[in-house]
Amino acid sequence: MKSRFLAIAGVSLAVAIAFGVSATGRLKDEKAKRSQAIELANRELPPVSVRGAEDVDFSNLNWNPWDVGLALSEVETREEKPFTILVYMNGSDLESEDGAATDDLEEMSRAKLDETAASLVLFTGGASRWQNDTVSDQECALWEMSKGNLVKLASVGQRNMGDPGTLASFIQFGTQAFPAQKTMLVLWDHGGGSIAGYGQDENFRNSALTLLDLNLAFERGLYEMPKLELLGFDSCLMASVEMAVVAANYAKYMVASEDLEPGGGWDYSFLRELDGGMSGAELGIHVADAYMSQYGRNTNEILTMSLLDLSQAGAVMNSIGDLMKKAKNNVGDPSGFKVLAKKRRGTKTFGEGSPRDNESDMVDIGLMAESLQDLFPEEAQKVFEALGRTVIYNRHNLEEDAQGLSAFYIYGGKDLAEYTLPTYESLKMDEEYTNYLKSFYEMLSNAGHRSSSPSEPEFKEKALSAWTPIDTFDGEYTLVGIKSGELQPLKFWPKINGNPVCLYLVDSSERGEKLAAPARRNERDCDIMVSISDSNPGGRVLGARQKDGLVIQKGCDALEEGDEIAFYYLKRDFAKGQDIGWELGESFTVGKKGVTLAWESLPQDAKVSWQETDEFGNVSYQELENPERFEDAS
Repeated sequence: MKSRFLAIAGVSLAVAIAFGVSATGRLKDEKAKRSQAIELANRELPPVSVRGAEDVDFSNLNWNPWDVGLALSEVETREEKPFTILVYMNGSDLESEDGAATDDLEEMSRAKLDETAASLVLFTGGASRWQNDTVSDQECALWEMSKGNLVKLASVGQRNMGDPGTLASFIQFGTQAFPAQKTMLVLWDHGGGSIAGYGQDENFRNSALTLLDLNLAFERGLYEMPKLELLGFDSCLMASVEMAVVAANYAKYMVASEDLEPGGGWDYSFLRELDGGMSGAELGIHVADAYMSQYGRNTNEILTMSLLDLSQAGAVMNSIGDLMKKAKNNVGDPSGFKVLAKKRRGTKTFGEGSPRDNESDMVDIGLMAESLQDLFPEEAQKVFEALGRTVIYNRHNLEEDAQGLSAFYIYGGKDLAEYTLPTYESLKMDEEYTNYLKSFYEMLSNAGHRSSSPSEPEFKEKALSAWTPIDTFDGEYTLVGIKSGELQPLKFWPKINGNPVCLYLVDSSERGEKLAAPARRNERDCDIMVSISDSNPGGRVLGARQKDGLVIQKGCDALEEGDEIAFYYLKRDFAKGQDIGWELGESFTVGKKGVTLAWESLPQDAKVSWQETDEFGNVSYQELENPERFEDAS
């Protein structure tokens, strides 16, 4: 997998020159940015607290540790080194279907880690099948990477990697058997942000570690131990303020992505840069740089990576609470709420998919504060200042200027509020922000049951939609295409293997757009992901992103010969002005040639309309009288 991307990194310099960018100037800018990050990390600022551990209730959590003493008895304790790097590798379907964990093990093997400076220790499990001849799917095991070889230390039996006891035991084992002045912990797998947390163990019904589970694992795994020098998530959506606040008592720095990660995840060549005198901040910079460079500057992948000073994370949480305390005064007023809902809808949200998979609700904090700056300038400014102290290194290729740290802000996932809001409340984050979320949801839920008056001037987010009539019912139509991006060709509509598809824009980078079509693959709901760019205007099918609750899949699963695919289509009665609901279209089988994306004109009986979404998420349609000229309606 990742080897496909490594070749791109080698031509990134040529790409920069081809686009008229001074390579020398770019390298100087990046060097200056790294130097600034190290300066920020070396500041002496008092830690900011926002959350007392005594307020958190762990009583309902599972806790099943394994026998650390027995494992230690089987391993000779090493001499102390400057660094120990612990990798909790929950293989999941990333390994069983795509071999992604095996790819990263090979990267670690090739990285030529200086073993006088660091020990590399791994814990494997969580996958129903490992695509190598070394790691077994019948057990969880401890390993050391020694001279480029994966050496087995001990087996601990089949353990649930979604149990905090399993992670805590690994931390205890690693820090005791491989003593070091500084420890880095990497959590490898899927991620779902502040509500869903991290990881999916295939062998235990996709069991995951919520933020409370992680909190418990850190508290007991690091009991009476120094803080981790660096906590890293090779997982999607984990650069959140909630995760940072939880981790602040247990780690100095954190490196993670605000957005989804591609299937290749991190590039572990960063290990070759490690030396004994390095700080966690310096190591985190190498993680971020290697991650960005492996995909190249001309990639269509969406990339974000942030390095955080966890001692200051509480200041961000506090500042959000102060900002939303002011905003809460507007929530109860319908006109005031409408303004807030409009601003929320327009804020960059990470992890979104098609309308059938948009419950992540993780937003960029800086962009959120920017949207509210006209209403609450002093409070928004304090958010910017707190972010500046916390996010010490931030790299991305998004069109928006994301600030490197996200927060949960309910909107698309309002139907899951009975789970998400109590889960959030249990984290014991800022009380003012928690109360704001509950009040915002109450108004949003009520607004979702009513349509705005056509006579009122409303916020409208537009997309073109195409419909074909249902033969058996007068006035009923099927949605066979939607255009919400800027790069799709006008007058022509997408089809995959001859089947019309509705492509919903989910992300934009400097190089192109990523879109999602709701579908079903081999009896599992998913989004078929498509990439369109200036250099590839015809687009290409990336694969399937499975829908697994609130945990978001890293990358896509390739569509393979024999896969059964069917697309979801929205049915609507235009005569009554009502949606009938989503229905599954006819399935097709992927053949030897795979899948093809083509652009075709609409049939003569098609109806074209603007799809308009208001600030509350309500959708309405405005039919165009002359669909042959719909490009003039923009």
